[in-house]
Amino acid sequence: SDLGKLLATKGQFEKAENYCKYALEIKEELVNRKDINNIPDLIADLTPNLNALANVYLIRGQYEEAEKIYKRLFELFDNCEPKEWEKYSLLNIEMIIDIFLNISALFLEQGLTESAKEFCEDAKKMVEIFGNQHPIYATYLTNLAQVHLAQGEDQEAEKICQEVIKINEENGNTQYPTHAINLRNLAS
Repeated sequence: SDLGKLLATKGQFEKAENYCKYALEIKEELVNRKDINNIPDLIADLTPNLNALANVYLIRGQYEEAEKIYKRLFELFDNCEPKEWEKYSLLNIEMIIDIFLNISALFLEQGLTESAKEFCEDAKKMVEIFGNQHPIYATYLTNLAQVHLAQGEDQEAEKICQEVIKINEENGNTQYPTHAINLRNLAS
């Protein structure tokens, strides 16, 4: 899955998709066999593989396919035992935040700014535990700035971009992709 995500960022979409699908097949086979030694959380452990595949579809512009995967993810979450889901979400909070931000980006790419904003706000509740100097907070703000920009709320987007740029500069995170995105957004 990680190799697939990397290949997607390099524009090798077909290879990326194939690696992510293969990784998902392997994990699903273990889940179907209920191989508790290899997959202790069973259903919840499909999450990274599904997220990776959805991310490849998102980068590739295959929004309908990405949305199907995200729906499947939420069905898995709904079917988890509450205690299993709570434990998983606490241990993997950054991945859960990534899912919410990716869904926000998916809706934003399709011009569905209100839905994008809702998922961004849901992510905010989780992001706050890291504090406002963490790179994931900057990623959240980047998505929020893009939503405001898409909604024509230029002043709010400008304010957020400046905040993220300041956070990145203060923490030496100017090499993060969000820094470049915020510079571009601020220029816009």
